[in-house]
Amino acid sequence: MSACSIKTHPNLLTVAGSVPEALEYIADLDRKGKVDSVWIMGGSGIYQVQEF
Repeated sequence: MSACSIKTHPNLLTVAGSVPEALEYIADLDRKGKVDSVWIMGGSGIYQVQEF
């Protein structure tokens, strides 16, 4: 994974700086079999259509 602004806190909360960054991080964890659940929270910007 490339350098990014992902921050993981001791209580297992992970904060990403953007939706594409979060999706890349989640995909990486999924490939490793380490995803139980995902919650994406934020302002209205996360609900806008993203082009990748």
